[in-house]
Amino acid sequence: MEKTRAIYMVVVLAVSALLLSTVNTWAVSEEAQRYFDRGMAAVEMAKSPDDYALSIKEFTQAARLAPCWPDVYYNLGMVQEKAGKYRDAITRLRQYLRLAPNASDAEPIKSLVNKLEYKQELLITKGAESQQRDIRFEGEWIISDYQEGGN
Repeated sequence: MEKTRAIYMVVVLAVSALLLSTVNTWAVSEEAQRYFDRGMAAVEMAKSPDDYALSIKEFTQAARLAPCWPDVYYNLGMVQEKAGKYRDAITRLRQYLRLAPNASDAEPIKSLVNKLEYKQELLITKGAESQQRDIRFEGEWIISDYQEGGN
């Protein structure tokens, strides 16, 4: 009976420790919450993709202060997507999924990441094509036999 009681106490302590560690993971400082709220206010005020830069700055600061807070990565990723920063958005949304793998929106977020990867690939492809088209060899060219040292 004493052995069963000891095993029971060990199990209770282990479960308690696990629950406490989960609670601490989700604990967010007031300062992190402040930057998060500022980021949300900046999103509400944004009228163009460039306006999201302020919210990105605020959410980034919140993430630095609360690196295990899934919500900040979700919002940061969504704002980066609106700002056209697809690569950054993919990184942040993946971080959100790592921190909250069982989130109710995990599947739609995975789908969004797939779409953002496609958009990023198109940007890279179009950027390379654009750079190739912009190379022009027009006008006069002067070729010299310049050598260092005046020779």
